[in-house]
Amino acid sequence: MAFEVIPPEVTEFEEPTADPRMMVLHNAALKADWVASRRPESLILGADTTVFIDGAVLNKPKDLHDSRRMLRLLSGRTHTVFTGIAVRRAATGSSATRV
Repeated sequence: MAFEVIPPEVTEFEEPTADPRMMVLHNAALKADWVASRRPESLILGADTTVFIDGAVLNKPKDLHDSRRMLRLLSGRTHTVFTGIAVRRAATGSSATRV
């Protein structure tokens, strides 16, 4: 079975105060829906991951300085990683999402 990686052209929802579960579910579905609309017969898997610490979501770092700040914040501390997945097949209307 061949797999193809198709980067979706979407704007992800990124809000530091958002519920991380809802945010990753929304983004995973957004990505899967975009690809499924272009490959309706294919089984599509979309995913999104974020880190949650001290009541805040850590989004993608803006630059090297920001990534170092995030690593220092996480270093030696307990944090939670959330991954949302969305499975789609547009031709059949099949759909599932989970965190």
